[in-house]
Amino acid sequence: MVVAITPRQWSGLIESLGVASKVTVLEAELGLSFAGDEGLRYQHRDRLWPIFETAIGAATADDLSALFDEQSVTWAPYRTIREAAAIHDRFGIAGAMETIAHPSGHSYPAPGAAARFATLPRIAVLPAPKLGQHTDEILSSLLGLRDEDIARLHDRNLVA
Repeated sequence: MVVAITPRQWSGLIESLGVASKVTVLEAELGLSFAGDEGLRYQHRDRLWPIFETAIGAATADDLSALFDEQSVTWAPYRTIREAAAIHDRFGIAGAMETIAHPSGHSYPAPGAAARFATLPRIAVLPAPKLGQHTDEILSSLLGLRDEDIARLHDRNLVA
């Protein structure tokens, strides 16, 4: 499985497969550039696919793995649902995910902060708030309502 949505992903894929000249010929024929527009790549996928299919089909999985990793291509081997579920780090990002308890009683992996400073501890991942969890706080702090006004809203079932 290969993803090439961003310009960086696209250029890495082109470079790793050595298909730049073929893509350039197609771009010239169509009078466009695929480099910065994933929409165009999608529109012309029927013309692009044979280029990639030939290049990928000519290499072994080990060769592709090395090439893709060298160019920072976003990829992973295809797995069945059963295979993916059996892998503990099924997303390959164990350090970026943390299992948290959801208010429903279920636990699930959730992403932490995208950036991390080596000298600071990682901030704990928190579940999304329950619907209405911060209603009173928002009514009080942002709207300046008094406790008795908030209580009346609750009594009238206007907030929960």
